Amino acid sequence: MNRTRWTISVLATTSLIFLGLFVWSMMKARNAVRALVAARAELVIADSLALEAEDAQWYAERERDKSDGVLEDLKRLFPELERKTEEILIEKNVALANAVEARKQERGKQVALEGERSARLDEEAQRKIAEAKTDSLTQAKRKTDNLNLQQRASVLAQNSTTTKGRPEFRAMMAVLALRSMERSGGDVNKIEVVRALQGALEELERPDPARVTGFKRPPHQLSSMGEVHPILALGHDGILYSVDRNTMRKSTILDLSKEIEPLSGRSFLSSDNSSTILVDQQGNLSAYRIPDGELIAKSNASGSSAGVRAVVSWPGMNTIVTGDAKGNVQPWRKVGNKFEPMTPHRMPAAVKGMVYDAGTDHVVIVAGKGPVVILDEQGAFVELPLPAGQHARCISTAGKGFVVIGTEQGAVFRVDLKKRQVTTLEPSGGRMIETITARQDRLVYVNAVKELVVIEGVDNAPKLRLALDAVPSALLLGPDDELYLAYHDRMERAYCTSRSMANKACELIGRTWTVAEWKEIGGIGTPEDPCAGF
Repeated sequence: MNRTRWTISVLATTSLIFLGLFVWSMMKARNAVRALVAARAELVIADSLALEAEDAQWYAERERDKSDGVLEDLKRLFPELERKTEEILIEKNVALANAVEARKQERGKQVALEGERSARLDEEAQRKIAEAKTDSLTQAKRKTDNLNLQQRASVLAQNSTTTKGRPEFRAMMAVLALRSMERSGGDVNKIEVVRALQGALEELERPDPARVTGFKRPPHQLSSMGEVHPILALGHDGILYSVDRNTMRKSTILDLSKEIEPLSGRSFLSSDNSSTILVDQQGNLSAYRIPDGELIAKSNASGSSAGVRAVVSWPGMNTIVTGDAKGNVQPWRKVGNKFEPMTPHRMPAAVKGMVYDAGTDHVVIVAGKGPVVILDEQGAFVELPLPAGQHARCISTAGKGFVVIGTEQGAVFRVDLKKRQVTTLEPSGGRMIETITARQDRLVYVNAVKELVVIEGVDNAPKLRLALDAVPSALLLGPDDELYLAYHDRMERAYCTSRSMANKACELIGRTWTVAEWKEIGGIGTPEDPCAGF
């Protein structure tokens, strides 16, 4: 039993072994078949590649044969190609050489042009330097010549001032001094030139001076309605005079001396020159029409003013304003033939002056202290302060809408009445401004040392200064350069510019230099007429 089992076991084991070997053999056979198939496929590919290689070899051999043919052709054509190549190289070299030469020539031309331009620039620079040197020398010479001419002008002016008894010779020296200043660009208002012209003109006019005398009381008001109208002169005697501008002769227009209070009475012109207003010591007013003297209206002294120092009116005489030594300002309204007082105004010091301004239809009043007062015809007051420390001394109109005010401190202010602005025209100089007048383009005042100063309406224009023998009580500007001055015993005409003085002198000289006179002043060559062109 046991043997049988063993035999069976051996047979089973052997069977399993043979079965495993069979399976393995089958797998190996399958793999061999696969390898054979792969080998055959590779063989097919190899045969294909061999065929392609044979084709490539054939194509290469054919191309080689073609190349050999081309090479043979090239070998036959090479000499011709070499010749053509050499010709091309030669032509190229020739063209390159020509281009290089052309470039050299162009560069040479540019260098020549640059040189020419540089030479021109150098020449221009040298010319400018030479011109600058010439101009500098010319300017230096001109400056020296001008200084010499100005020095000669001063010497001529001084010699003119010291010359006595030869009015024409003296005047010609003064005029030549002015012309020398003009030509040299000097100061035509230099003090010695102005004094020479002033003195020479006074000597020339001595036989027939431009002066009016014979006033019973000094004129304190000068007025005119235009250049074709005469000058009106009024003193505190109630006598109104007319002065002819050309002849400087006076005539009486209206004599109210019998109506005015003796000694203490005062008389004033209305702003439109249509009436004379008389005031007595108590402040009574009476107005008389010019020229017939008809009484227009009078007051009953019910106002607050006494000792009146200033009177002004609106055109038409419907309203009058008075100011007194106590600072009382009293407006008056004309009702029928009476002046009725309106609301008064009190200023902190004596009234120094008042004017009517046609530009604003207002009256402007100044006192020794305090602000400027602007008054309308209805009696309304507006105050405008002056700069601190300034006390008004006198006032004048200066064109429509403006007034000028001189102060005790020597300053001059212009007031724009529309803008209510105060502008300084002259700073404080320590010399009191006594009398003043003005228009838009000119300011004239006299200070306490009797010096008349004229300032033209041009910025930084030199001032003309004249020495007077007294302080005038009134000033009036003429339509041109004339200036009229009223003094205690006379009225005179003066001029506001040195050239206008020379013009007047030339009118009176009537001749030119003699040869001896020309040599006397150091003239060279033919005598030069000092008045030529005046």
